[in-house]
Amino acid sequence: GRAKYFLGKRTFLLCSDKAIIEVAGRPAMRYDKGRLQMPLSDLGENDRWRVLVATVRKKFDGVSAGVGRIGLAGGSDPRGTGWRMGVDLVVTNRHVARELAKNPEASAADWKLDEARNPRIDFTVTDNVTAPQSYAISEIAYCAAEDDVDFAVLRLTPGETTFPATLQLDWDPEAVGRELPGTAGAAPRFQGEEIYVVGHPYRARGSGIVAAVFGVADGSKRCSPGKVVGIDRARPVLEHDCSTLGGSSGSCVVTVGGHAAIGLHMGGVEVDAASGKGTANLALAFSRLGGHRAEAILRTGTV
Repeated sequence: GRAKYFLGKRTFLLCSDKAIIEVAGRPAMRYDKGRLQMPLSDLGENDRWRVLVATVRKKFDGVSAGVGRIGLAGGSDPRGTGWRMGVDLVVTNRHVARELAKNPEASAADWKLDEARNPRIDFTVTDNVTAPQSYAISEIAYCAAEDDVDFAVLRLTPGETTFPATLQLDWDPEAVGRELPGTAGAAPRFQGEEIYVVGHPYRARGSGIVAAVFGVADGSKRCSPGKVVGIDRARPVLEHDCSTLGGSSGSCVVTVGGHAAIGLHMGGVEVDAASGKGTANLALAFSRLGGHRAEAILRTGTV
């Protein structure tokens, strides 16, 4: 479905497609054996990210280990991304959880998992994987009811290996960014923080822009850096410019400075269907949940 969001004075229609906002300087880096790979040197545009990968690669890899691809048919039919929380839980979008439900036309609170379609999450969809970590999903544990809280929690069935570690969260509102006072009577301006999104972008037939950013968008795990570029004053939503595609729904939005999650990627807006280029990407901003039940779930790691 589609939902309206208001950022500043703009009204955006959230689309099912995810968006590429910037081409230069917004690489979608692959993983090899779970290890983040260096982006290409794109005439200096990627140098900032090359330095970060070289210096704190282990931090990126630690976060990414807890991010997996959600799919049906044993995982071979990709539907989105999820990431680890609590003892046996995974965070994703409500619209991803709907893909797993056997009664998707019911209200979100009543969705039941369609176990016959064998839903799973795989945390090791990377190049040259050596030790797969794939787990059956046993339950849709929670789905928010509100359109602007695109949040759901899935429960996992224990496997032969232990679950990946949980992600750390950052609740500081300034981890998203801050408004700076304008000069000479100008309006305040927003200064967003550097972030990255870890997820599983997929597009069967990519445009030139998709190829330029993703190469082959095959649903493998990617790390897409960027910035927070806006915040919604009325809703718990932030705007960012990390590169995403279909399959990125449910990705974690993580700070470069602290490698802690500040949001849950939801989708792109005003996306051109042919090219994948859009005007914005939106994410649920945790620090702005304002007492919603999703906040309590995230803080405690329990449903």
